Amino acid sequence: MSIRVLLVEDQPVLRESFRAVLGHERDMVVVAEADTGSAALDLARRLRPDVVVISLSLADGQSLPTAFHVLTAVPRPKVVVTMGEDDPRDLLAAVDAGANGFVSSLAVSDELPRAVRAARRQQYFISPELVGLLLAAYRARRDPDDDVTVSWLGAREREVRQLFEAGLSKADIAARLRLPERTVEAHRRNFLERPEARPVRERPERGYGRAPGITGVGAWK
Repeated sequence: MSIRVLLVEDQPVLRESFRAVLGHERDMVVVAEADTGSAALDLARRLRPDVVVISLSLADGQSLPTAFHVLTAVPRPKVVVTMGEDDPRDLLAAVDAGANGFVSSLAVSDELPRAVRAARRQQYFISPELVGLLLAAYRARRDPDDDVTVSWLGAREREVRQLFEAGLSKADIAARLRLPERTVEAHRRNFLERPEARPVRERPERGYGRAPGITGVGAWK
């Protein structure tokens, strides 16, 4: 039985190239295409594809929220993300979201079919070009001495932090930003893991100032 694939890419040239690559594979069929996150979610719910291929560079900024929503659909399709010169933190967020495949846009012709097959088998695939990027992003998130964690704080994560510090609940932030609550929680967890966002009692003695409104990493409703 053919692997049923939904393509999500807002650049027509890239979407056409992805379709052409998968069209040459005898065990795959592209059942639909979308150029926005909302259209992708509607198609995923109606068509129930086996694998959804999502660009991490959607102009509507909904790549990661779309991945989160798709991965909670019933039945759950597998997700493969494609990326070019994207923020490394987006790659890490896609890992956290539960994606199975991570393909460099520079290697789609060779690697996209392999990633789709791996995802369908509930296995994992990552382009060699992205391995170093993923490791660097992971180290940056985990290493409190690495200043790059601050420079990689994404625009959406800054919004979540500002609203969190203003006293809004997770549900309120999710509603205001039109994000799943689990996405908001992931952003909150990321910025609270940084030393400048930790409570004073949990930080090493290095003279960090206390971030306004941040009281800890405990339960948040």
